[in-house]
Amino acid sequence: MKNVIEHYHELLEGVLLDDLRERLGQLKSLNQLKGSGDLLRPLFCQRRAYDLAMSRAEIVLGAIGRVAEALREDTIVQEYLRLSPVERELIELPPGYFGPEVSGRLDGFLDRDGEINFIEYNADSHVGLFFSQDLADLFAESMIMRQLGQSGQSVKTLLTAPAGSTDLRARLAAMLLDSYSQWIGSGRREIPRLAIVDHEAATAHAEVEICRRYFEKRGIPTIVTSPEALQYRGGWLMSEGFRITLVYKRVSLAGLIEGDGTSHPLVEAVRDRAVCLVNGFRGQVLTRKLIFAILDDPVFEYLFDARQIKVLRRHIPWTRLLHEGFTTWHGERIDLPEFVLANRELLVLKPSGTENGPGVTLGWECTASDWKRCVEESIGSRFVIQERVATIPEPFPVSSGSGVVMEDRYAEFSPYTWQSETAAGAGIRLSDSTRQTVSTSGGPTIPLFLIDHSS
Repeated sequence: MKNVIEHYHELLEGVLLDDLRERLGQLKSLNQLKGSGDLLRPLFCQRRAYDLAMSRAEIVLGAIGRVAEALREDTIVQEYLRLSPVERELIELPPGYFGPEVSGRLDGFLDRDGEINFIEYNADSHVGLFFSQDLADLFAESMIMRQLGQSGQSVKTLLTAPAGSTDLRARLAAMLLDSYSQWIGSGRREIPRLAIVDHEAATAHAEVEICRRYFEKRGIPTIVTSPEALQYRGGWLMSEGFRITLVYKRVSLAGLIEGDGTSHPLVEAVRDRAVCLVNGFRGQVLTRKLIFAILDDPVFEYLFDARQIKVLRRHIPWTRLLHEGFTTWHGERIDLPEFVLANRELLVLKPSGTENGPGVTLGWECTASDWKRCVEESIGSRFVIQERVATIPEPFPVSSGSGVVMEDRYAEFSPYTWQSETAAGAGIRLSDSTRQTVSTSGGPTIPLFLIDHSS
């Protein structure tokens, strides 16, 4: 693995470098790269590490499915997650297709041994998938990757799912169409009228347009709209005169119901079965970080089977709801607030209901007094405390003027999940500090390439 990376860096000069820069420049001119255009290497991963990460992700996904089942009937789980009355109402709305999610993402990091540690689950859209797939195509066609393949190294790009013959964009489209077919029922087949619902100010809006064009080319009438532009009248969900039958939602549940609650046009349309929503509201509740406390706390082991428990203990960091009282730390009984105050170097404090970013506090970057204040203000609220996950920096070549400089970056490795059952493909985002890896929505996207030494 190290030899492949070193050889790639040695090749990155002259005409091979110029070719790659030109290709990246073409995508950059189309506003498709966010901050990725200056990064001159994909992430290389050994196939055995990738396969292991996918298999572990599928087991964790199965455990999350067990929590989803418990959401509707298990009062202990309901109370622990502190669902609001609105959320309790929304999770009762059947999605109309198998499982709580059609597509999702388990955010994590690979350790030095190639084992994955998961820190969050996101049952939202695959932000970055279209960017990274376009970049994978670009790198696969570049002179440097072809030269690398001719140098005795067996390099296989993750342009296709391991168990299929389609790329991840086509996989997403197929999952949307399959979910829609399940929703309309009776074996009927019809082309949906798709709306990609996203906030107008979303940072990934350029990718939304790429997504729209892709679906349009596949014969699916598609618009991009915002939650504010949706209307529900005469039994139709509409936006600017476009009748919608399938919604691919890229906004959080909290952001959607804030203000309008269950009277939002999208909620009313889902309740009346006038539109198929991907992902449904039941899956959205699973994105809160308290889910990881349920996955890790032995109190909830009754929800899972023996294999799931074994994998959860190895691949989920210690996570608890921050509260007054006692719990366990790797089998040892502790007074939770006392332990948290004394071990800030090991811990991250996160609000349960938001994506990484606002409200996240890294203990190792706080003074003792600041940490104490944050902890005391958060006790009794929807905050989780999570064990710090080790992140390993890796050198990446970065374009700098006419030259190339090597900079250490931290790579987030996040398997994509599909229809609550399988994992295939992974989103790779880089950051230049440990703070960014756990306290923001991630940095530039790069593609993933697999190294298969067995072939």
